[in-house]
Amino acid sequence: MRKKTGLIFFPAFDWAISATHPEREERLLYTRDQVFEEGILDLPEIEEFTPRLATEHDIARAHFCVPGVKDQVLEAHRIAAGATLNLGDRIIAGDLRNGFAWFGLPATTP
Repeated sequence: MRKKTGLIFFPAFDWAISATHPEREERLLYTRDQVFEEGILDLPEIEEFTPRLATEHDIARAHFCVPGVKDQVLEAHRIAAGATLNLGDRIIAGDLRNGFAWFGLPATTP
């Protein structure tokens, strides 16, 4: 049996970098709509997952030179990182062939 491709979508639309920036609500929604309209999720080789919440330790492992990770990272950042970790863990375990995660993130920290 051929391994599947994992997909994770997480919208966080409470932000805007600029009206013309590629990472904006309209682009993310359009991509999600196309996935549905083209029936991508109906394909047997595609499986959709939900993100998990990355821990502060997970974030600090990648950003070890940033002091006060807890004060710099929003929940949306932890969800985005968790989505990537979720897919990566499944790929390393051999459950998936590959994965694709797309999400919007806040442009600023608290």
